[in-house]
Amino acid sequence: MDDGSKGDKAAASIVVSLRLAPELATAFRTEAARRNIRLIALFAEMWDNYRFQPSPPPRPRRPG
Repeated sequence: MDDGSKGDKAAASIVVSLRLAPELATAFRTEAARRNIRLIALFAEMWDNYRFQPSPPPRPRRPG
């Protein structure tokens, strides 16, 4: 019987796979290392900053 003590962290998270340009991946890793934080912490911080910004005006649609 599973008492919930094993795998709680995995159950509370989902793997998200991103494909980044090499330059962007390097910059992302470098920034996390410079600040001595994990990549997930930097991503969460960036998402919070993005999420709480005012929404930009919608982009005009391209004809076609």
